[in-house]
Amino acid sequence: MGYLVTEQLPTTEDFRDPERDIRHLKITERYAIAPKYEGKAIGVIKDVPVVKTYDIVPVYSKTIS
Repeated sequence: MGYLVTEQLPTTEDFRDPERDIRHLKITERYAIAPKYEGKAIGVIKDVPVVKTYDIVPVYSKTIS
């Protein structure tokens, strides 16, 4: 249990090199995780198998008008 904190909002950086006809655009954002209750809600569960609980079945539909 914890909080997802936004450290830096999305910002863009633009780089251009007209001689080589190059243009790059970079988007940067930063996040941090802070635990709740001074970390007392964090625990480790040992010897528990992880299994797939259900299958995702694709649904195909066709509309006839």
